[in-house]
Amino acid sequence: MSKPIIHKQYCFAGQPAPCTGYFKHDTLPCVCGATGNPLFAISLVAIPAIPLVQTTAHIHLLPMSA
Repeated sequence: MSKPIIHKQYCFAGQPAPCTGYFKHDTLPCVCGATGNPLFAISLVAIPAIPLVQTTAHIHLLPMSA
């Protein structure tokens, strides 16, 4: 007999996501470690290091040296 999976009170795994497009099937992942990896769940919503506005305006190409 397998042990039932119990999530912690701060985990909302399986609940509908408040914003669409951030999570797989638009449901919140497990962040308590019961069924998933908390670091992976947090990385799904991590803020990019460079804002998209800065990267899409123009591309800086480094000159190639011979």
